[in-house]
Order: sequence, then structure tokens, then C-alpha cells
Amino acid sequence: MPGLLRFYREHKAEGLRLVLVSVDDEDNRDEVVRFLASQGVDFQTWMKLGDDMSFINALSPQWSGALPASFLFDGGGRVRQSWYGGITPDTLKAAWNQLPPRHKGRSP
Repeated sequence: MPGLLRFYREHKAEGLRLVLVSVDDEDNRDEVVRFLASQGVDFQTWMKLGDDMSFINALSPQWSGALPASFLFDGGGRVRQSWYGGITPDTLKAAWNQLPPRHKGRSP
């Protein structure tokens, strides 16, 4: 998480947006909030509601639901790359650098 947050902060001016979604049960909301605060997350995050399969299929039908999972979307909302398990900042940087500038996000 620290590497992911650092990468986001280094590249957000280039159009990178980081969306965090917790798949924890709603009963664990307070614990999730404490964890995010301890990591320095100071932006809006989300919690999954509803059944797992609907959520999984909405992100990627190829995803088994294994966690952690990371998805790189382009500025048009298309999944460009996905990782299941941990991801390093170097891996994310390589994928980010492969995106053409016009796909790196939308202007605010």
C-alpha cells in the first residue's frame, strides 16, 4: 500500500487517478477506515456492497476474485492491465509508461 500511494502521488499530475475499493464486509467498516487512515489515505475510497460475483464480473469477468487485485484503466474506462496478488511500484510504472498520453486520464 505505501508504494502504491507513493506512485499515485508522484503521477497524479499526469492524470493518474487512484480508486481504492475495500471488499471487506460492511461490519468491518470501522477497521477499514482506521487502516486507510494509518496509511495516509486522504481521498475518497469505496466499499463493495452486494454480492461478490456481481462485483467481480463488473470489474473483469476474467478475475477469479483473488485478492489483492489491481486494475489499470485508461482514460476511457477500459481495463488495460490487471494484476492478481501484490504489485510493485516498478510494475505499475512500466504499465503506466506504456499508456499513450491521451489514455492517461481525463482533464479535471
